[in-house]
Amino acid sequence: MIQNNYQWMRDNLSFLIDTEWKAIFDFDCNGHVYNYVESEGVVVKETKANEFDDNSEFNRRNPDQLERLVDDIQHSAKQPSWIFVNGRGAEESYSPYEWNINRARGFKKAVQFYSSVFPCGRAMVVFLLFSADIGVLVKAAYEFLTDFPNQWMCVIQEEDVGKKWSDKLIDMDLIESDERIVVGMPWSHISETVLRLQAPKKRRVCEIPTSTGATVMLPFTVVNQLPDSLPK
Repeated sequence: MIQNNYQWMRDNLSFLIDTEWKAIFDFDCNGHVYNYVESEGVVVKETKANEFDDNSEFNRRNPDQLERLVDDIQHSAKQPSWIFVNGRGAEESYSPYEWNINRARGFKKAVQFYSSVFPCGRAMVVFLLFSADIGVLVKAAYEFLTDFPNQWMCVIQEEDVGKKWSDKLIDMDLIESDERIVVGMPWSHISETVLRLQAPKKRRVCEIPTSTGATVMLPFTVVNQLPDSLPK
């Protein structure tokens, strides 16, 4: 499991910063990678998977919220959308059984939304497995692999986790072989390879005027908490 070791992340996961992701589904309720990405100046739109569920308690209390969420994702300057799938912060992560009962519906709605946004064959799902705790992710894999067939790949450093992952998917009849699964390559090598294949992403900055006429740059943690538009 990744902890908040930002130097390790800079040395091994810098490709996450310079890749143009449209959405990131995060199964870590502690948001270790999210915290690192935010600290590196990436402006993201944070949400939770249950906000896509039209029958969730949150959406029943706020009937217009789901429409606003979809509009924000499609038109927001904040990219990517960072979607927490199994809790966030003080919320406890669930076991696969509990997740399937209480959180899977919102996650499925979120995946279906993104599968409807991209033209057929134009999206790529990338699984990055940093932990041996893959129970919930295995449950979630069904949605990704059925909504984006032949449009995915998986990267795993630990060989035992890679074997466990591929065996589970084969048992579920989701794959016939492990040809789309990269196992055993260090994260630093993955990062170097990806960075060689693409141009670095341009970082956005947000500056606001002060009473003296000078401008100051807002910290990215503040930018990520701002709404996309202010009430008139």
